[in-house]
Amino acid sequence: MLMHNPPHPGEILRQLCIDPLGLSVTEAATGLGVSRKTLCSILNGRAGVSPEMAVRLSLAFGTSSESWLNQQMQSLVSGQNPNKFNWLETGGGSI
Repeated sequence: MLMHNPPHPGEILRQLCIDPLGLSVTEAATGLGVSRKTLCSILNGRAGVSPEMAVRLSLAFGTSSESWLNQQMQSLVSGQNPNKFNWLETGGGSI
């Protein structure tokens, strides 16, 4: 089965929120109340969106915090090796 590979939330943030508003990373970070380094890490996919950041993003861009956390969850789950969970299908192993 092919796995859908959703984009990292940082990619969505850049393409749908920051770029269309013509914001620099520094301006966006200041508006969100975070450091430029923190925002760059998210935008470049090196860090995920925490619950606190999800709230900041929702307030700043008129979105829901749940949508940011859902994107983060989908990104994390799609990065898992599906073979790692073969024991679920074969009945082997235990939780």
